[in-house]
Amino acid sequence: MSQTEEPKYKILKPRQSILKAYLREPISETELTSFRTAMKTMLGRIDSSQHEEFNKNLVIDFFNQSLYKGNKYMVNTRDRADLAIYSESGQPAVLFEFKGPGRPDMVSKENLKEKALYELILYYIREEEKYHNTDIKHLIITNCWEYFIFDKKDFYQLFASNKQFVQRVLSSDNGSSKDGNDFIYNKIIKPYVENIETKLQFTYLNLHDFTGKIEKSNIVENKDFLAAYKLLSPAHLLKLPFSSDHNTLNTGFYQELLYIMGVEEVVEDRVHKIKRLRNDRQPYSLVEQVYSKLEDYSKITDDAQRFETALGLVLTWINRILFLKLLESQQESFNNNGEVRFLNTRHIKDYDVLNDLFFKVLAKPVKERSSEMMEQFPTVPYLNSSLFEMSQLEEEFFPISGIRMDEMDVFAKTVLRDGRGRKISGRKQTLDYLFEFLDAYDFGSERNTDKGLVRHESKTLINASVLGLIFEKINGYKDGSFFTPGYITQYICQETLRKAVVDKFNKKKGWNCSDFEDLKEHVDYGKREVRTEANEIINSLKICDPAVGSGHFLVSALNELIAIKSELGVLQDRQSQPQRIMDYEVRVELDELVITNEDGESYKYDPSSTTSQRIQETLFEEKRTIIENCLFGVDLNPKSVEICRLRLWIELLKNAYYYKDETGARQLQTLPNIDINIKSGDSLLHRFDLQESIYQVLRSTGITITQYRNAVAEYKNAHNKEVKRHLTELIERIKTILKSEIKQRDPELTKTQKQLSELQSQELFGAERTAEELAERHKKKIFLEKKIKRLEANIAKRRLNNKMYLNAFEWRIEFPEVLDNKGNFTGFDCIIGNPPYGVSITGPYRAAIVEGLDKVPDYEIYYYFIQIASQLLMENGLLSYIIPNTYLFNAYANNYRTNILNNWNIIEILDCTKFPIFESAVVRNTINIWQKGAVKNGVVGYRNTANASSFEDLITTPKEHITKPDLLDMNQNWGLAFFLEEKVKTIIDKIENSQAHIHDYFNCSQGYIPYRLSDLVKAYGSEIGQKIKKDRLWHSKEKTSEYFIQEIYGRDITKYTYNATGDYVKYGKHVACYVDLDFFTRPRLLVREITNPTIIACYVDTPFINDPQLLPIIPKEGNNIFSLYLLWGILNSQLATFFHFNHSPKATKGAFPKILVQDIKDFPLPEIPNAEKSHMESLVTTILATKRENPQADTTSYEHEIDKTVFHLYGLTYDEVLIVDPNPPFTREEYEGKLN
Repeated sequence: MSQTEEPKYKILKPRQSILKAYLREPISETELTSFRTAMKTMLGRIDSSQHEEFNKNLVIDFFNQSLYKGNKYMVNTRDRADLAIYSESGQPAVLFEFKGPGRPDMVSKENLKEKALYELILYYIREEEKYHNTDIKHLIITNCWEYFIFDKKDFYQLFASNKQFVQRVLSSDNGSSKDGNDFIYNKIIKPYVENIETKLQFTYLNLHDFTGKIEKSNIVENKDFLAAYKLLSPAHLLKLPFSSDHNTLNTGFYQELLYIMGVEEVVEDRVHKIKRLRNDRQPYSLVEQVYSKLEDYSKITDDAQRFETALGLVLTWINRILFLKLLESQQESFNNNGEVRFLNTRHIKDYDVLNDLFFKVLAKPVKERSSEMMEQFPTVPYLNSSLFEMSQLEEEFFPISGIRMDEMDVFAKTVLRDGRGRKISGRKQTLDYLFEFLDAYDFGSERNTDKGLVRHESKTLINASVLGLIFEKINGYKDGSFFTPGYITQYICQETLRKAVVDKFNKKKGWNCSDFEDLKEHVDYGKREVRTEANEIINSLKICDPAVGSGHFLVSALNELIAIKSELGVLQDRQSQPQRIMDYEVRVELDELVITNEDGESYKYDPSSTTSQRIQETLFEEKRTIIENCLFGVDLNPKSVEICRLRLWIELLKNAYYYKDETGARQLQTLPNIDINIKSGDSLLHRFDLQESIYQVLRSTGITITQYRNAVAEYKNAHNKEVKRHLTELIERIKTILKSEIKQRDPELTKTQKQLSELQSQELFGAERTAEELAERHKKKIFLEKKIKRLEANIAKRRLNNKMYLNAFEWRIEFPEVLDNKGNFTGFDCIIGNPPYGVSITGPYRAAIVEGLDKVPDYEIYYYFIQIASQLLMENGLLSYIIPNTYLFNAYANNYRTNILNNWNIIEILDCTKFPIFESAVVRNTINIWQKGAVKNGVVGYRNTANASSFEDLITTPKEHITKPDLLDMNQNWGLAFFLEEKVKTIIDKIENSQAHIHDYFNCSQGYIPYRLSDLVKAYGSEIGQKIKKDRLWHSKEKTSEYFIQEIYGRDITKYTYNATGDYVKYGKHVACYVDLDFFTRPRLLVREITNPTIIACYVDTPFINDPQLLPIIPKEGNNIFSLYLLWGILNSQLATFFHFNHSPKATKGAFPKILVQDIKDFPLPEIPNAEKSHMESLVTTILATKRENPQADTTSYEHEIDKTVFHLYGLTYDEVLIVDPNPPFTREEYEGKLN
């Protein structure tokens, strides 16, 4: 290739291909030595004169003896593919095409159009499309020396997503014929590759680079050798979690930290919660010490409050300590000096000294510290963070110096080891134990030399990202909250914020950019004034998470906005004449901000380097600007708010830089007071309407919004407690004035008072009136007076002394950044987050919420977070939530779905029903990106879920669109619209065209619910109702009277037979949830509610009681058209199950698909000629009689005949039958001939 010729392919170096978080992670010296030994053996044995199998076995041995050692993985052949690495599931995850050294059909860096690539593509198409293997992660072509590594995502986009190409390959693939394969290679794959050749991308590794170095043991310190190790490792090739992947919990660290605190994680009702240790409680653990001391406080009224307070205090202290551990690590990394460490018993001998560190060192500028503190902590910087100010709990109770210190038992599974590497036991002083425990882990994720990437000690990495997961888990002790995985927050922020930025530029500049790539073409980043304006536009974004939790979404948004600036070319330093950051690429990987040079090497801060200092300052100031101007959060849990602030401070700490103060001393840059952007309160409850005008309030009080904004801005950068205290008082005074004034200016009250005043004026100065007119006027006066009293009562109800409103969050005035100069609420650009769900709002709180946010299906809380988002967003603002999938199919949300289409422009809905997002959570989720303001007759974006078994599969599936009218046609279950192919929809439509339905001929019930507390309380009162439920009053092991009927369960039936195993129930109208006895005594079909894997309907003619596990169907009076036998044949047919899974609302629910009573009632019934009726009934009675006589009897042929008959009755063609059943037990000729 000439120097001027453009490279044909995008070729990545190993360091460019590997995730930067993994690239920075230290590797055990033992593992690297094993890798070196295996590579050395292979390279010494490669022989081009030997048969291909000989050399391929060398590659197998190389992988098996180093990176894939043990029984966890298997490296072996795969059918006709040369080689594969198998995942733990037993499926191939990496496919190889192997060519012997020197083979002419091997690819090269200059030319991929060789048979080796064509073979690899065929293997991949077979795995992906024929075998439906979704575990594939990478594909490799190798000849022992060279490795061409392709990412499966690229192969999917280039090959598998082209269904026409895939069909041509598979239709020509007989799996064995050499001539057939050559035809596929040369006539199908080769021409296709020639058309997309320039889009091919791969990572290239050449082991020839190590031939002269592999003999030397110090090669393990070589950065290219380290990159080769990581490139071929399971973490990269199989895309497995690694220790600094914050989606993966370090269980050992988490459990021992909880133990030292004095708590443990337990599972209650499938929810993980934090509780006091149940066994072996340690009196001198942190929680037990605080719990004991709180016994003396009268304001603590019960054990639950006592534990919550104790854990709250301990969390405050642990959060500070973990933050300081990261700070200590950063300082050590910046200075390459372990002497800067201060979290140890040499510096901190007891809780009193630790308390001094918090409040007399970290909370004070260096020059204000006492000489004692300066001597004890000479290297600890001033951080200016409210994290090191007395918390409300500490002020109310006591700081850490208020508890006693003594010894506690060491955790049975401790990470601590003695000098000979053996696990220690015995007892340690708690503080000493805590510091030793933390020192056993490596908190230094940023290393300043490549030697730091070889781990000579066996320390596990714990970085800021992993701590985020731990913070969330510990903090979610009360409500069992779930940590949103980084790949979700990254996706949501990337998709949402890039669109928001495009919209912002279009509005500001009058452009019409269609997407982010189009925007990049419009921004002339070579001009300084263009860059400055672009930064101002991006910095004007206002992003809010109304259920902020640990702040994960805001951290992701922070990183994404910086990456956006870099990608637009507008990221610049803070000099008087700003210069672009050109030498480094800034992007988001694994939800982490990574900065690399053109060789893929990670940026590392070196205070002695001018360039490094410039970049570090830029990153810190960019983060500070975005956090201060763009990011806002609210949460009901004050502890979550503290965690969120901590997470944002940690992000700033990562890029803290040194500067010289006025004395010339080097200081670490202080942190801003970002706590004012993250507030505690109930996002759903507010006293003051967002549209309430405060213009007159501002005029009458002399306050301006500019003053309010300026006070908030000054607070963020206040550098001492006195200034902060003054500004806090000013801000609170402004808010108090606004609140009190607004309360007196209720618009409806003002209007009514004006009407009364006018009426009274007319009485005094108006003309003479008739008696009738005076009576009418008096009547109106009484009405207005009563209305004023009622409105005043409503206002009083909303005052602070109403307990329900104590936590109400006043969006109207809390964030002046979203108010214009007249005080109007302008709204946020983006609302993002993972709101709470699984809670149905009840009682007076429900009434208050409904008053402001209207009714929603089931009063489920996540719907209300959608409602509040619609109020908080500016017009065309973006909503991005991860919420349950239930709104897609909830029968009670039919109108709600319609309203979504009427009020939102649906950018994208990702239905994640097929795979779990949250660890241990039963609920399945959707990701939603919606834009406020509907587009009439617009389209809804989605990705087809048919072949998606993971989130990665889903987001690599091409985006599709469905029109709103077409989606409304499937309003009973939107999830079906997101995976059904057009040919399936055609069959469903054909089945639905039947004129009759089951409800025309049959009645159906859900069975009885014997001990539903709401029914019992209504019928018997609370005390008796609860006792009935507790004692299961109407159940008996024996049939003690004629009123007792045995209960039958879902597990007790098959299609053919039943065998009741339940207790006996005294049934009658006393059960409070009475269902007509006919449903339990007449001949009937019982349909199992859970339909996994098929609908099961059983004919029953014996009296049994059943609950909603079974749905009874009985014929209507006068029904002489459809018998139960006919219905048995239809409901147990393949067609019925096919229709159910492609039509019913809860058929796509996840692990437990359900059929509902309404599904059965609405099931279409065909017209059946008498001959076919007789034929079907005869088949059904034969099957049932045969099975009841001998349950093992084979009735398959009869059932096949029923299936064929049902297909005919609904008018399916044979080609349509093949869609329902790809392998039907009858031929086309048999199906299309006359019905026997």
